[in-house]
Amino acid sequence: MVKGMHGIKDDVFLSVPCVLGSSGITDVIKMTLKSEEEDKLKKSASTLWGIQKELQF
Repeated sequence: MVKGMHGIKDDVFLSVPCVLGSSGITDVIKMTLKSEEEDKLKKSASTLWGIQKELQF
């Protein structure tokens, strides 16, 4: 989940670079993004959140 990263405010799940250990994710790699890259990431998160929030389990 990437909530709080790069200004993303929703509980959305995106793939981000991370370090894996024997027990799973041990750290998320924090990257500096250009303004355009951050805008595109936010747009992707918003699009996925729109779909994700409609899912019913």
